[in-house]
Amino acid sequence: EPEPEPEPEPQPEQEATAVVDAKAEEKIADSDIAVVRKEIRAMSKEETDRFFDCVDKMLENKDGPGTSEFYRCASYHGQPPPIYCQHGRETFPGWHRIYLMDFEKALQAADKALGR
Repeated sequence: EPEPEPEPEPQPEQEATAVVDAKAEEKIADSDIAVVRKEIRAMSKEETDRFFDCVDKMLENKDGPGTSEFYRCASYHGQPPPIYCQHGRETFPGWHRIYLMDFEKALQAADKALGR
C-alpha cells in the first residue's frame, strides 16, 4: 500500500491565521459566558420575557429624566445632540457594529442587575 503524501508546509499567512485561530479558541474556551444571538421571533416565551425585562431595566432612569442606560444607547441615533449616527454613510457598518456591541453589553449588565 502506498504511503500517504506528506502535508504541504504551511505558508506564513497560514501560520499567522492558525495562531490567531488558536488564540481566539483559547479566549472562547476561557470565557464563562457563551453569547447566543437569536432572531427575536425565534425566541421562546421565557427568552422573550427575559429580553424585555432587561430592556425595562435599561429604561429605568438613574438620576432624573433622560439618565437611563437605554436613553444613553438610543441617543447615539441622534437625540439629544451630539449626533453620532452614521446611517446613510459609508462608515455605517463599522459604526453600527460597535453600537450593537455597546447595546448588547448594556443588556447583559441589566440582566446581571436583575440577578441573572
